[in-house]
Amino acid sequence: MYSNTASETVQASVRRGVFQLASRILKPLVKIFIRYGFSCQEFTELTRWAFVQVAMEDSEFALPTRSRQFKSRAAVLTGLSRKEILRLMEYDDGPDPESLPSANRAARVLSGWVSDRRYSKADDVPLDLPLKGNEGSFHSLVRDYSGDVPPRAVLDELRRCGAVEKQDDGRLRLVKHRFHAEAGSREELELAAMSAGDLLETLEVNLRAGSDKRLQREVFNSMVPESARGRVTSYLDERGDAFAREIEDYLKQESAGRGGARVRVGVGIYRLGA
Repeated sequence: MYSNTASETVQASVRRGVFQLASRILKPLVKIFIRYGFSCQEFTELTRWAFVQVAMEDSEFALPTRSRQFKSRAAVLTGLSRKEILRLMEYDDGPDPESLPSANRAARVLSGWVSDRRYSKADDVPLDLPLKGNEGSFHSLVRDYSGDVPPRAVLDELRRCGAVEKQDDGRLRLVKHRFHAEAGSREELELAAMSAGDLLETLEVNLRAGSDKRLQREVFNSMVPESARGRVTSYLDERGDAFAREIEDYLKQESAGRGGARVRVGVGIYRLGA
């Protein structure tokens, strides 16, 4: 039997493990979010909704003595207030990204440049702006729409993503009305969402006590010479693709000409490292 001190040590170790898991998952996600102008505030709203959805709907967290979950129970599980939970429950399929004001400061500056008549014409055509000036300048635009962030920092980001160009007369011209990365189509994002969701779902199942474990394997070696990287990655890509095609053919055979209920099964393959 554990003493209280030993039990607290185990709990603290598990908590640190959860924090490490969250950090490893979030860092690659945040790189994608920043690339596409998805702000921390927007992510916070989406995260709060997801917490409420799981707390209210997942049977794992339901009380056996209750036929359904209550807001007070969700408040205990999530740390949110009952008022906040009620607000988030009004979303059917999560927050509508078009209804959330972007907290990305560069995106807010672009929006103001197009919609504010001090910085655009009546037909939403943005004016070329001088860099400095009390009114009608890029500096005043940033002051109005980006708070205390220095104008140079906002300009650097807008120029980096190709939204702003400097003209020969020194004025700044808006050439893209929306702040987003050009790379990555909607289809690529949907595929990434499906792949990441499938992997995380497998990890979640395998972390449950007493669950039927799913296949979860990683094979790697940290001592591969740099000089062999190209040869090794080519080998992994070729073998991985061949294995994927083999599995695809097998699943087609199993699916052909069979009746009854259908289920989604398969494997995910991805290459680690550089």
